[in-house]
Amino acid sequence: MQIINLVKLFFLNALNYGLFPSLIILYFEILGLLKFKNINELRIVEDINTSYLASKSQQKYNTAYIPTPYYFLFLIKKYLIRKKIKKFNFIDLGCGYSRPANYLNYYFNISYVGIDINKDIINSLNSNKNFKYYSLDLRNKKKFFKIINDNFKNEKIIFYLSDPFDINLVNDILVSSYKKKLVHKIIMINAKYNMIKKKYFILDFEKKFNKRSVAILKPKIQ
Repeated sequence: MQIINLVKLFFLNALNYGLFPSLIILYFEILGLLKFKNINELRIVEDINTSYLASKSQQKYNTAYIPTPYYFLFLIKKYLIRKKIKKFNFIDLGCGYSRPANYLNYYFNISYVGIDINKDIINSLNSNKNFKYYSLDLRNKKKFFKIINDNFKNEKIIFYLSDPFDINLVNDILVSSYKKKLVHKIIMINAKYNMIKKKYFILDFEKKFNKRSVAILKPKIQ
C-alpha cells in the first residue's frame, strides 16, 4: 500500500512541480524513508469528505493530508542551520502525521505542537516529551492561543503551514500572533507568500518549483 502511495505521490508531484524536481523529490523520499523508517508518514488521507470543495460546502476545514516531501524539509533544515537556529518552538497548523516534526527533531532541539482538525489522525499519533497534539478547528482562536500559552508560555514560535487552508483564516491567525509578538518565522509550503499581509511579514527565503514553492517569512519587527 505504501509503495502505491509513493508512486501516487510521484505522479502528483510531477504534475505540480515538474518532472525534474519530482525526480529530486523521489530521491530524497527514498533516502528519508530508509533513514527514518516511518512508513506511517507516507499515508495519504484523501476522500470525498476531505476535498477543498467539501470543505467549503460544509463551511469547515477538513482537507486532505499529503506528506511534505523530504526534499523540502532538507531545504528548511539548511535554512535553519544557516541562520544558526538550533533550538526553537514549532507549531504545525494542519499537522497530519507530523513528518516535519519528526525530521527536524532529529537535527534540532524543538518543542512541538501539532494541530489538525482530523481527530482520527490526532488519536493515532504517539507523542514524546517534546511533542503535543491537538484536534482543533482553528477558527476557535481563544482555544488556539490557550494551547500556545500552555505549551510555549507565549515565547516566539516557528509557524509551519503546508498547503494552507482558508487564506483569510491563515492571515487572521498569523497577524494575531504577530501582534502578540509570538512569531519567529513562518514556513509555508505550496503557498504564495504574497497572499500573506506584507504589512507584517517579509520574505526571507524562497525556492520555487513550477507554480509552487517553499517560502520562509519573518516578521518585519523581530
